[in-house]
Amino acid sequence: MDIVILTATNNQKFRDVLDSVLRDSYKVLHASSIGEAFDALRIYPIDIAIVDEIVDGRSAHEFLTDIYKIGKYVTVLVMTENVTAESISRSLAQGAYDLISKPIVEREVLFRVGRAARNARLIRELQVKGDLEEAPYASAARRVEARANAMPLLEVQSLTYHVSHTSESLKKLAEAVVNIRDTKTLYKMLIEAVAGFFTVNQCALVIMEQDGVTLSVQASRGLDDEFLSETRFHASEGIFSWLWRNGRILYTEAIGKEATLEDLETIRREAKILHAKLCVPIGLKRKPLGYLALGSKFTGDDYRKDELEFAFAMGSYAAAAIENALLLEKTKQLATTDELTKLHNRRSCMQWLQDEIDRSKRYGRSLSVVIFDIDHFKGINDTLGHSAGDEVLKGASRFLLRCSRHTDVLGRWGGEEFIAILPETAEEVAQAYCERVRRGVEERLGRKESAEFLHLGLTISGGVTTLDHENDTLDTLIERADQALYCAKRKGRNRCEKL
Repeated sequence: MDIVILTATNNQKFRDVLDSVLRDSYKVLHASSIGEAFDALRIYPIDIAIVDEIVDGRSAHEFLTDIYKIGKYVTVLVMTENVTAESISRSLAQGAYDLISKPIVEREVLFRVGRAARNARLIRELQVKGDLEEAPYASAARRVEARANAMPLLEVQSLTYHVSHTSESLKKLAEAVVNIRDTKTLYKMLIEAVAGFFTVNQCALVIMEQDGVTLSVQASRGLDDEFLSETRFHASEGIFSWLWRNGRILYTEAIGKEATLEDLETIRREAKILHAKLCVPIGLKRKPLGYLALGSKFTGDDYRKDELEFAFAMGSYAAAAIENALLLEKTKQLATTDELTKLHNRRSCMQWLQDEIDRSKRYGRSLSVVIFDIDHFKGINDTLGHSAGDEVLKGASRFLLRCSRHTDVLGRWGGEEFIAILPETAEEVAQAYCERVRRGVEERLGRKESAEFLHLGLTISGGVTTLDHENDTLDTLIERADQALYCAKRKGRNRCEKL
């Protein structure tokens, strides 16, 4: 889609010159009065407005605010004969992006408008990727480049390059994360983007856990991952608490009087763990999600002001991406999780089992399945009520998880039945696992003297089977595990059988 430019001037000659210079590269509309300009802003998707310094006898500075009320994200250039430090400062303070000197010089117009067009494309990209109210980087980028316009040539070239690099980095980040559906991949990508852009020695992404009171490091660069995996931070104190009380970036070495002595000690302790010099809040409106911790730059230089603006922008954009990924994960979890026990539901287990069968056959690996059934469960419901039965089911689920490996897949198969899918597990190992669970339920969940006691005399039965690579399908494997369980029930319960 072409960049749309609106010119607003009473001078027909200026309109004609601008039209001839710009029409080959942009779509150009013209307004000969303030009223026509406002009408055009309401009707058309204007990206850039080139406004004469005096229109209808009014100074451009008087109606710049009105322009932004109508076209909130329009990039405005002001044409003026009097380019002085005072006029530049005044125009930028009113929100202008740049100035074009009069009389009009074609080369200058193309240069100024070309730079404004890059800014406009960035803003348009952000409008497509996310809500600009949640992304202050649009105005930040505008302010950074606007300051550059008033600087000496050498500084202009340096800062303009950096802004261009900033815009490109935001664009690449937006394109990369927009379709990511799992948080693990997203966290890794975000931390790589941070490390690459800021060229830091260390950085970390600290995110709120589901309990809403603790935070943990979900991705890092240049830090001790094993140590950090066991480290937790409290939301009510330290860096996170300071960020969300103050709503801005934290320099950990320059906090001084802005924190109590207790806060200061906690912040310094957490900053030392994370090697953090700079901490950037990540969150949407009233929903804080965590923060980015940035260490020293490779060059040893301090962070520039425009880098701080970009860091804050990245925090806002990261928040939107993380929130989206968390929502998708939660939706997926609701579709695949048993509400009571929080184990996989039957449908999810069927999918997992089919995948494991395919993998085991492809690579010639062992695969075993165990189906458990709580003995005399109907009696618990009938005598103590369904709430007591629910507590037994939840307690049994937790115990099964403690008895199993992280590679095992556990699910509620239906009613009081559970299934354990055991990849890379031969028949004798699966038998031993089933017996360990059975004995643990009897001795730890079914006896009053146990700290894990659930219900007096509680026992469980299990049916074990192992995949036949040549003949088994999902249905035949499940049927055989069911038959083994039935055999255990028929032989008196509280036992394991295999088929």
